[in-house]
Amino acid sequence: MKKLLLAIGVFALIAATPLYAASPIGPAMDGETGIMRVISARSLPATGLMMGINGLYFWSNDLLNTESDVNQRLEERTNLTYGATDWLELFINATSAAQTIKYTSANDTMLFQTLGDLTGGFKLSYLVTPGFAFGFDAFGQLLTDANQLGYKLSASNYGARLLWTIDLDAAENIPFRFHVNLGYKVDNSRYLLPAPNYTWTGASVDSIYATGLTRTEEEYALGIYHDNQILGAIGVEFPGTYLTPFIEYYTNQLINNHSITGHSLSLKYDQSPQYITPGFRFTPEKGVAVDIAADIGLTKQESVQTSNGPVNVRAVPLWSVIVGASYTILPGAMVIIQRVQAPPPQQNGVVGGVVLDEQTRQPISHAILSFPGTNLSDIITNRTNGAFTSCQINPGTVKIEVSKDGYQPKVLEAQVLTGQTTNVDVLMKKLVEIGAIAGMVTDTTGKPLAAVLTFNNTTLPPGATDPRTGFYFVKLPPGIYSVTVAAQGYISRTFTVPIKNNVKTVVNITLEQHHAAAAPPPPAPITAPVIMQKKPRVILEKAKKKIVITEAIHFQTGRATILPESYSLLDEIVQVLKDNPDISIRIEGYTDNVGSPSYNLRLSQARAESVMKYFIQEGLSPDRVQAKGYGDMLPIASNKTAQGRAKNRRVEFTIIKE
Repeated sequence: MKKLLLAIGVFALIAATPLYAASPIGPAMDGETGIMRVISARSLPATGLMMGINGLYFWSNDLLNTESDVNQRLEERTNLTYGATDWLELFINATSAAQTIKYTSANDTMLFQTLGDLTGGFKLSYLVTPGFAFGFDAFGQLLTDANQLGYKLSASNYGARLLWTIDLDAAENIPFRFHVNLGYKVDNSRYLLPAPNYTWTGASVDSIYATGLTRTEEEYALGIYHDNQILGAIGVEFPGTYLTPFIEYYTNQLINNHSITGHSLSLKYDQSPQYITPGFRFTPEKGVAVDIAADIGLTKQESVQTSNGPVNVRAVPLWSVIVGASYTILPGAMVIIQRVQAPPPQQNGVVGGVVLDEQTRQPISHAILSFPGTNLSDIITNRTNGAFTSCQINPGTVKIEVSKDGYQPKVLEAQVLTGQTTNVDVLMKKLVEIGAIAGMVTDTTGKPLAAVLTFNNTTLPPGATDPRTGFYFVKLPPGIYSVTVAAQGYISRTFTVPIKNNVKTVVNITLEQHHAAAAPPPPAPITAPVIMQKKPRVILEKAKKKIVITEAIHFQTGRATILPESYSLLDEIVQVLKDNPDISIRIEGYTDNVGSPSYNLRLSQARAESVMKYFIQEGLSPDRVQAKGYGDMLPIASNKTAQGRAKNRRVEFTIIKE
C-alpha cells in the first residue's frame, strides 16, 4: 500500500505540469511505439524511422539471495523501429546488462554480464476511428550463451500480444490516452545454464562456488526464467506538446511451473514480477523525446529461513530508475500525432479543407500540399478522409500547390483572414491514360497514300497520313476501336484494334483502287497567257471534313492572345463559314511538348476559345462553333527540332456538321 501511494504521489507531481496541444511519438523500451513497457496499438506511419536508447539502474540489499546483502544492476537497451506501411511496424532491440552482487559471508563480490541479447518482431495495427485502435504484435528473443560467444538457439523465447488504445486526444481534444496489452510468452531461457542442484543448507558460499553450481543471481543477471508467462500491461498518458506525464502497470505472471525441485531455500525467484511505473516524456525539439521514469516493485517482501537465521528477500527490486532518449523521423509534416484544435486568438489564420477526386468525389489520402514563397512546411492529407489543416499563416493571399502520384498537379490561391479558418476544397483530375496507333497506308504497289482515319468514337478527331510517306500516328485513350481508312480513288477499309495504355500498336494498311472507266484523254493545251494565281490560305475540304489553312495562326508566346497579323486569315475563315451556313466546326488547339502536360492542355484550350470568340464577334452564331484543346497529345512532327515544334503549335478546324 505504501508503494502504491508513493507511485501515485510521484505521478500527481508530474501531472501538475502545464499541458499543451499535442503529444509526440516515442518508443517503448523494446522499440515498439508506446510508453515504457506498455505498447500502443497505433503504428509508426509509413516510411517513419525511430531510434532510441534506454538505461535502467537499481540498488538493493534484499534481492533474491539470502547470502548477499548488496545487488546493483545497470542495463542498456538500444532500439530501431521502421514503419513499413501505415499498419505494419518492424522493430529490433539489443540489450546489455551488468550486475554486481556482494556476498557478506564470503567477503566476495561477483560480476554477471549479458551482452547483445536481441529482441525483434512486428506490429499490425488497425485504426477503427481516430479515437480507437487495436493491434497485434509478435516478437522473438535471442539470448547470448552463458559460456561462450554467440547465441544459444535452444534458449530462444517468443510470444505475442493483443493491443488496444483509446485516444481521446485525437477524437475529442481531451488530453487522455489509455492502453491495454495482453499476451503470452514461451520462455526457454532455462536452457542457457545446466539445471542447478539447490541443496545449499549448511553449505558456505565458498563451497557452493567450488562445486560450480548455478546460482539464482546468475539466472537473474542472464534473464533466465523457469516458466512461461502471461504478459499484462495497462498505461495512461496525458499528452502535451512539451511534457507528457504517464503511469503504467506491468506484470509477468509465471505459469507451467518448470521450477527445479529440491530447492531448500525459498528464494522466491519464480515469484511473478509486478511494477507500477510513473514518469514523463519531455520533447524539447521536433522529433526528439527524453523519458524519465521510476519502476516501483509491487512484489511482497517475504522472510526466508536460512542456516544463518531468517532473512527478508524480494523477487524484484523495490525501485529502479529508467532514463531514455529517442529521435523520430516521419514523412511530410507528420512529426507529431496532433489533434484538431481551434487556432488561438492571434494575428494569423489557417487554411483547411479536403482533397477529392474530381470524377468520383472520393477522398485522396497522402496528397502533398506545399506553400511556395513561404517558410511553411509541406503537409499531407489524412489517410481516411483526405482532410488537411495548415499551420498559422500570415493574413493575405497564399499560393497552394497540391500534388499526388497519378493526378495532375493543382495550383490555387486562398485568402487567409485574421483569426479565421479559410476552407478550401481541392478537386484533382487523374492523369489521362493514353496509347497510340501507328503505321503506313499504301496501295497494292506500295505507293504511300494520303488517307484519313476516322473512329467509331465520334468525339475523337480524325487522323491523317503524311502524303509523302503514308505514315500516320494517332494517340488514343485505352479501349477497343473500329477504325475506317479512306483515300481518294481507293476503296475504304475498316478494322478493329485494341489500344493499351503506354503501348504503340502498329497497323499497316493496304488500299485497293476503284475500278472506274478510263478517263478521256486530256484536251490539247491552249496557248494563252499564264496568269499566276495566288495560293488560297483557306481551303474547304468537305470530303475530309476539314477546313485547311495554309498559314499558321499566331499567338503571343505562352498566352492565348491572337496577334494582329493573323486577323486577315481569321476573316477569310469567317467568310468561308458565312458562305456555307450549314457547316458547324470544332476549333482544335494543339501545342508542342515544352512545359508540363497539364499546362499545355490549358494553353491549347484557351487558344481555341480565343479563336471561337473572334468568330462570334465577327457575326457567326455560337451554335456553329465549338472549342477543344488537346495540348501536346497529337503531334504532327517531331518535338526534337525547332521546326517540328513550330508545326505542332497549330489550330485546326474540323467539320462536325454540314
